[in-house]
This record gives sequence, C-alpha cells and structure tokens, in this order.
Amino acid sequence: MIKLLVVMMGSALLAGVVGFTLSELGVFRLNSNLADQIDPDLHSNFLAAGWSHGASYLIGILGAIYLCRILYLKRRLKLNEN
Repeated sequence: MIKLLVVMMGSALLAGVVGFTLSELGVFRLNSNLADQIDPDLHSNFLAAGWSHGASYLIGILGAIYLCRILYLKRRLKLNEN
C-alpha cells in the first residue's frame, strides 16, 4: 500500500513537471473559457496541477486494481491449499 502511494507521488511529480514544461513550450494551452478566467501568468501552473492530479488518479486506480487482483489470487491459493 505504501509503495502505491510512493508511485502515485512520483508519477504526479513527473506529470506535473511534464505538463508545466509542455505548457511553457506552447504545446498545450488552456481553452478560451478557462484562459479568460485565469491570470495568464498562472496558465502553466494550472496545467501542471491538472496533469499532476490526472496522473495520480490514474496510477491510484490502476494500483488499486492490481492490489485487488493480487489479494484475490493469494486468497484463492490459500483456499486451494486447505
């Protein structure tokens, strides 16, 4: 469980840096509705936060599925031994 949280943290950090960098390079931009509501100097920070959250949620969901599968297989194996 702790390993999953560490992986989530690392992926969030990496995705945030990538999102910020790509925003600064002009690869990704906010759509006009959001861009009008957020200070232009903060657009890259806003996109970095979005990338960071998205990566954390994705890794969390995939990690939870993985943990459920591992626990299911361990319990199934334990039942078969008895």
